[in-house]
Amino acid sequence: MRPDPLRLDDIRQYEVSARAHSGFPLSSREFAGEANEQEWKFYVHSTETTVALRARLAMETPDASYVVDAVVRYRSATPFTAEPSVLQDFLNGEAMPTLYPFIREALHEAGRKIRAEAILLGTYDPRASPIIVGADELDPAP
Repeated sequence: MRPDPLRLDDIRQYEVSARAHSGFPLSSREFAGEANEQEWKFYVHSTETTVALRARLAMETPDASYVVDAVVRYRSATPFTAEPSVLQDFLNGEAMPTLYPFIREALHEAGRKIRAEAILLGTYDPRASPIIVGADELDPAP
């Protein structure tokens, strides 16, 4: 078994917000989409010694709007180069499963604080919102 050169360095939240819809559910005309509709955005930053995944979840429910924006950062003691497919596998198999519970907890806690209907995300499934990395999407190493 070979050791993984990347080690967890940091998990940080950039934004956690919940906005109640004035204490009243929105009418079906005002609420576009199903309750608990999730919009994920992923950002990847890679250098010779770090890989960072930033995930932003925006979610609308009939009684509130939510945003959770967080990053997980990994660091290597030695420089490395990863092909986009290897990096993509790492992000989907390691980075996002590490970050997801923090996003899930922040979402639930934000809703609880504004007394909105409890939101609890299910278990992470990389097939539902896969992170896809192309060579042209990576930030170049300095």
